[in-house]
Amino acid sequence: EEVVVRLSGFVLRTNLPPITRIEQLPKNPYAARQSLTLTGLSLSNFDSNLRAVSEVHSYFADNLPNGALQPLKHNKDGGHSYLEVSNRYFTQEVDDMGYPDIAIDPYIDPHGILTSKVTTGRHTKENTVLKYVYNPCKPTAIIVGHIVEVQASFCSVPTSKGRFVMLMKLRSVCILDTSVLQPTSPLKKVKCTVGYDTQTYDTDHPVAGMKRLRINAENDMV
Repeated sequence: EEVVVRLSGFVLRTNLPPITRIEQLPKNPYAARQSLTLTGLSLSNFDSNLRAVSEVHSYFADNLPNGALQPLKHNKDGGHSYLEVSNRYFTQEVDDMGYPDIAIDPYIDPHGILTSKVTTGRHTKENTVLKYVYNPCKPTAIIVGHIVEVQASFCSVPTSKGRFVMLMKLRSVCILDTSVLQPTSPLKKVKCTVGYDTQTYDTDHPVAGMKRLRINAENDMV
């Protein structure tokens, strides 16, 4: 099962395309991924996000054998909690969900560095991360200090000896506010489309806590 939530916070770190240097790739190129690290600087809105992630973890734990799910890690930087959301560029055969292959965006790998190292992986819609501000934007538009909303999916995957781990996969990113970096010209309102639905919405403030939670099964969880 997969759970989808919306989380907001300040961008603490980015690991986004394009890939222009081989040093950007890990030792195992199949593990190459784009990621965002979000923090709330201990503000209550971000604490709501942390509670939402904890609730999702509890949901998976309740639907797996007792003790099978690995404990949830609580990460901190400078005394402030943070969340890292990522998505691999390629899906390996063992994780293949049967989606058709799609062409990788030339902007992601303009010099063919990644694709020259990955020969059997598949790039599908599951590996796509959408980025928005007023309209779809390049990943380089998202920088440290921006307030963003991400759409992330959660899933539990088996590891070994009957154990499972909960993973958080980056689906889309929408820049909500750049006023921290541009105090003389704050972003007043954004209309954006997030993720895989066609819903649009207006917002004047960062989304507080969990905007929506959906379980990709017959039951919905609100």
